[in-house]
Amino acid sequence: MKKSPLMMCIIMLFGLVVGCERAGNEEIDEQVVQRVSIAKSLAHGSVNPALLAEYTNEQTIEKFTNAEKTANKIQGILNTSTPNFDMTFILKDEKKSFHLWLSEKSELGMIMKVNDTSTGYSLTKESTAELLKIINESVQFRTIAWAAVEESQKPHVTGNWEEALVSTIIFTDQWLIPNKDLSKFKNQELVTVNFSTDQDGLLGPIVVVINPVTNEVVGFYPRY
Repeated sequence: MKKSPLMMCIIMLFGLVVGCERAGNEEIDEQVVQRVSIAKSLAHGSVNPALLAEYTNEQTIEKFTNAEKTANKIQGILNTSTPNFDMTFILKDEKKSFHLWLSEKSELGMIMKVNDTSTGYSLTKESTAELLKIINESVQFRTIAWAAVEESQKPHVTGNWEEALVSTIIFTDQWLIPNKDLSKFKNQELVTVNFSTDQDGLLGPIVVVINPVTNEVVGFYPRY
């Protein structure tokens, strides 16, 4: 039977809808994401517990969740290299983890559910650029923080300083060194960079606090 042009258009549209299966899932849609963590990926099927960054800012979280929701399924079974990152959404009652491929060399990133490493989902060009910007900002914060650490303390830092944990705080009245008037930062979001040291058991880690608006070092957490 000869199909009308309208019928052909409907069939083609249906095929496109079926082919663009999303990575999004109801668990992430329905629950509030409390934070998103990023770690350097070590292998398929597992999540590295050593975090590179943890994000609690609502706008940043929205960019991660939007990237996941708008990712399109890649047809076929994939054979991929080791992911660049592990990305975990921490929800109220559970965690949802994905492997993340993200590189300056590619306009389209990719994610893969940790519990389904045969299926990949392509990120949109916009989401790829947004996530790269977030990751690169964390790299910049580590560089700024490392430059602020005293040379005499750098030999005590354990591990790679370029993998120090970057996170955020809402500044209230925390005591920082040097002790100065920081009232202008009250209730503002500041960035912390945490360097683990061989003195953590005695003094605690070196934590540098940065103003993300100006990239200036605000101070350090006291070490006891």
